[in-house]
Amino acid sequence: MQMHCHEFGTQSILKPMTIVFLCLGSNKGDKRRNIRTMKAEVLRFLSEPVKVSRLMKTEPVGVTGKQPWYLNCVISGKFSGSPKELLEQCGRLERNLGRTRDVRFAPRTADVDILMFGGALIRGRTLSIPHPRMLKRRFCLEGMRDIAPRTKVPGTGRTCARLHRAMSPRLKAQKIDFLAWRDAD
Repeated sequence: MQMHCHEFGTQSILKPMTIVFLCLGSNKGDKRRNIRTMKAEVLRFLSEPVKVSRLMKTEPVGVTGKQPWYLNCVISGKFSGSPKELLEQCGRLERNLGRTRDVRFAPRTADVDILMFGGALIRGRTLSIPHPRMLKRRFCLEGMRDIAPRTKVPGTGRTCARLHRAMSPRLKAQKIDFLAWRDAD
């Protein structure tokens, strides 16, 4: 585990650095601007090495009613803090981009999901890691394979590449268009 030093006056506090994986998404408003802004803001609290998957235009999964397609990507980097602190950072970012939580699974300007936090297995009321729907969303598996094919998903004993190869026909049928990041500019 790598440590990160924070300076406070004359004291230094060492905090562990954990590799985390986030999924960014938007299907409301200016999706291209939203995904660029989310990516830039996430880079303010993640440290190198940072990896970003291909940009994906994805059909909504698990929603009721007709909704616009999403723009999604997966991003990883080192985070200095706890899972709860990361959840708070992600929630703040979503709110700053106008996300409201009036209706579950409604269209959203910003969605920042914690897919993995190192090797942690967490099942709580407000936070579950790995993300409980990660393995049911093709775009998550595509993004994870892009940036971390050899990383094992906690609780599965399998790598991202292996989980990607083992996708069911139903999962493979989820519609995705792969975009170049310049298409988001």
